[in-house]
Parts: sequence; C-alpha cells; structure tokens
Amino acid sequence: MKLNKIKFNKLMCLVITTSIIGTSILTLGFNAEAADPVTSTISTGTTTGTNLPTLKYSSTGQYVYLLQSYFNIIKVCNPQLPSTFSQLEVDGVFGAKTLNNVKVYQEYKNLTVDGVVGQQTWNALHKDIGY
Repeated sequence: MKLNKIKFNKLMCLVITTSIIGTSILTLGFNAEAADPVTSTISTGTTTGTNLPTLKYSSTGQYVYLLQSYFNIIKVCNPQLPSTFSQLEVDGVFGAKTLNNVKVYQEYKNLTVDGVVGQQTWNALHKDIGY
C-alpha cells in the first residue's frame, strides 16, 4: 500500500492514500507523484484554488468526491474541529452530512456560512490540506 504525506498546517499527517484520497486522485486524473497534485491536469482542464466549480446541496460528481475526501483528511489531521464536523462517506453526492460539514467548516474558518463551496471555501481547504 502506497503512503503519502499530506501537510496540514505545519503538521505532517501520514495518510493511507488508498483509503482516504487515492480514489479521488485517480478519479480526477491527478498525477500522485506530482510535486503539486492540485495543479495537475484533469481530463477537463486544470484545477487550482481559483477555478474549481461551485458546489451546493444536491451537486454530484468528481468534485464533490474531492471535497468529501478533503474533509475526511481535515477531520483526521485537525482535532480542534468542532465535534459536529463528521467523517463522511465519500460517495460524490452533496447530501445533508456534506452540507453540515461545509457549514461547520465555513464557521470554523470565519467564512460566510452559506453551505455553498465557492472559491473562498476551496481556497481555505487547499490551505489546510497544504496545497
């Protein structure tokens, strides 16, 4: 099993890629060996903190899968998060539990709490993940 180190606010969290983010990286077509996987090419273009799609309740697909994976990494690596921030099933469906995590995360990061994952939320996630 391949292990990758993910930087989280100056802490190094050892994460088992295949159990937490491996599938989403493969789904999005990231080069897992790239120095900066967030800027790696995807089949539909490139992704950075400034051009990811806006996600909201009932959104589906690969970017929801990525969002859920990010939240699971943050949950593992950041014990200071409120207890209402939960581990998610990574299924690519922006449902009630994902919505809850978005709102809890936005409040925790002093962002506008609207339950919508726009550029401010993506940028905060990328900063916390270490990208």
